[in-house]
Amino acid sequence: MARQALAPELADDLVPEIHLRLTPDNPACLLHASLVCKRWRNILTDPEIRRRHRTIHQAPFVLGFLRIVRDAMPCASHFVSISPASRRPASHDLPRWLALGCRHGRALFATPAPDNGTKVTLDFIVWDPLTDERRRLPLPSPMLTGLSRFNAAVLCDAASEGYDHRGCHKGPFRVVFIFKTMSSTSVRMYSSTTDGWSERICIRQRRLFVDMKPCPNTLLGDVLYFRGLEMCGFEYQLSAQRLSVISQPCSSMTRGIFISLISTDDGELCFANLSEDPLCLCL
Repeated sequence: MARQALAPELADDLVPEIHLRLTPDNPACLLHASLVCKRWRNILTDPEIRRRHRTIHQAPFVLGFLRIVRDAMPCASHFVSISPASRRPASHDLPRWLALGCRHGRALFATPAPDNGTKVTLDFIVWDPLTDERRRLPLPSPMLTGLSRFNAAVLCDAASEGYDHRGCHKGPFRVVFIFKTMSSTSVRMYSSTTDGWSERICIRQRRLFVDMKPCPNTLLGDVLYFRGLEMCGFEYQLSAQRLSVISQPCSSMTRGIFISLISTDDGELCFANLSEDPLCLCL
């Protein structure tokens, strides 16, 4: 019986060209290709090939959806994976975790942490949904008292440098924490590099309020924007660590329910409103 002829091996210059055409919306294809042999794995992990793949396909794939569970006490979130490459179940419960937002491959949560059984403080957890790695941040020192409203954002440490953030989920990151006390609105920033918080920056106005509904904050270059109440928003410059207040459009210029601050493709800051009857999105 004649031995079956082996299939001819692909030329070295053809293998990467084929791999570059594997779309990122099904990362399992890339995973399976990397397991064929050591040669293919070396090709797929080459930084130049990964850079070309991101350039060709532009937007990264969507790993899943994160939502807050209504009426959960004290709080809970739920992650639904849509990626066939995920090693976890399609549904993933996150009890006592309140989702605050996600950016650059990470998700940020607040969770109540009892302090000696007498009062409740906030813990922040940064979660990588791709690897299931969880990092609990140290509490700001000294402990905050009189905390009434807050919000927070997670971002890559290179956010202000025009860095390509596709695939940066394993690098250093920062968390910006904005909160309202009795007499001021303040910001502190955590760095995973130093594992510590920056000094407190304050705006001492009683009538400024942070919108504590978990909502997408907006990053434009070196500036992070948070939504506020009473027709105001907050602007935090990352490199200068400067906090300031911005005004929202007056009510006569908007219709319906104010949704969020958003960014446009050309780097402009917009206010989004949703009106009903008829249903309409206003910018």
